[in-house]
Amino acid sequence: MEQSLSKLFVSKQEIVLSSPILPSSLHKALLEQECLYTASDCLIAYNALVKKWGSDSSVDVPVFWLHSRAALMGSFTINWCKLFGSDSNDRFWKQVTLEQKSFRELVYDTTGFNYQEWADYRKAMTGFRNQVTFHLTPYFDYKDVPDFSAAFDVLKVTHQWLRQVAEYLEESVIGNLANKEYFEKIEVEIECTVSSC
Repeated sequence: MEQSLSKLFVSKQEIVLSSPILPSSLHKALLEQECLYTASDCLIAYNALVKKWGSDSSVDVPVFWLHSRAALMGSFTINWCKLFGSDSNDRFWKQVTLEQKSFRELVYDTTGFNYQEWADYRKAMTGFRNQVTFHLTPYFDYKDVPDFSAAFDVLKVTHQWLRQVAEYLEESVIGNLANKEYFEKIEVEIECTVSSC
């Protein structure tokens, strides 16, 4: 019989999960973790390009950067929405994260959102994804881009959450999830790459 997770410590606070997490559910949810890291990598790179070149497409920016920035924004938005934009109840990812009251409370604490604001933000990101998917060009009107800072905070909280769930269940953490300082490492790597160009 599989051990289920009923309590977890995150940020030194005891969290009682709203429903047990079985190791098999965690394993299936982790099959989607590449979306988490693709989203974070793309957003970090997107932010580095915006920092270097700004968000105004009318400025004399190399065409390569315009296309790269647009592709990164699109990939980030699509991958973020794969994880957090769907309300499909049968997804293991949702069972391990969004259906857990303690996970949502971490999201609310980190972003400052309440339940309705989190729902509205997810809806706005999904709407933006729909727009980006069909109309993204390197000359996209960047005035319509949502604030991605909350989305990035959610990615970081999710990385922490998944690590702690896996460790509690004594499941091995592999790949990017194994790197506790993943976001910091990628930020340094991308910053070095962008600054050398």
